[in-house]
Amino acid sequence: MVPCGLRRVELEGIDMDVVLRYRNLFLKVVDAKVLESHFAWAGKMFENIMTFLWKKVASPIMDAIASAPSQRRGLKKPRVFWLSTSLTSFFPIHAAGDYDDPQPGRFVHDRVVSSYTPSVQVLKHMRTLFDKFEGTASHTGDTEALLVGMRSTPGRTDLRADVELDVIRASLPSTMSNEPLMEPKSDQVLLKLSTCTLVHFACHGVSNGEDPSLSKLLLQDWKRNPFTVRKLISAKVHNCRLAYLSACETMSVKDARTHDEGIHLAGGFHMAGIPQVISTSWSVDDDVSAAVASMFYSFLDNGEDQLDFKGAAIALDNVVQILRDQGVHALLWGAYVHSGV
Repeated sequence: MVPCGLRRVELEGIDMDVVLRYRNLFLKVVDAKVLESHFAWAGKMFENIMTFLWKKVASPIMDAIASAPSQRRGLKKPRVFWLSTSLTSFFPIHAAGDYDDPQPGRFVHDRVVSSYTPSVQVLKHMRTLFDKFEGTASHTGDTEALLVGMRSTPGRTDLRADVELDVIRASLPSTMSNEPLMEPKSDQVLLKLSTCTLVHFACHGVSNGEDPSLSKLLLQDWKRNPFTVRKLISAKVHNCRLAYLSACETMSVKDARTHDEGIHLAGGFHMAGIPQVISTSWSVDDDVSAAVASMFYSFLDNGEDQLDFKGAAIALDNVVQILRDQGVHALLWGAYVHSGV
């Protein structure tokens, strides 16, 4: 879909068997244990997969976008909302590029600002919701950042969540209240979600391959009272414009039967009424997570000691550009995803 209507793009030399082989390889590459013990191999395989995606899928789409009438209204790059289906939904198409010949313009990130949505209807609803927030609650002057951190999680490795939240607090506007909520229980977070403007989680996340609605963020009582997608859907959220999930697998669905439905942790926050979510599709190093979050909120600042939530996708795009300029591997920056408006 482009501003002037529908445009069909023929993808040649690609079939379901080929996609299935690359999907299976991709799932091996982003497995947490593989990333920890065989990063060099995983990095090379990731580049091979992204090059395949570029040549067979992304490049023809980029050319079609370039030839369509533009409605950028001053943006350096057009916005693209990826709505992929079936097995293609597993791939981070925003990270696709020609890694064999890395020339400018031969990467999706060079050409567009990427976001994701499970359907056109969901995107339309999120835009309506966001416009309502911007037209009413944003003018009350009351803004609160809910910063949730889990340094120590029962049954899991420790995280440097306190360091990440300290870095974030230094990047947030002085007008925004932002006391961290460390090692909280699920019900404490659900209560705070009803009043906050922004929520940031620095914790472990788990994607459930058998029932995606049971995918969860691991809080203090996760074994007894888990913070699941199912619980999020019934949450009362009145004013939150953005959720940032600095946790593993928050955009991940391991069951191909439900992958089109957006039933993952990021989707759960959308269903709860939060129009924008920053999430990750696989494990990311703690230090990288803290750096990305700090830069993201700095870019989100509008220069008047306020956050410009409309610019969330562009803020993440700017962060990715810095990471690429620094030579950070795509297997690290490619994990970060913006979904929603």
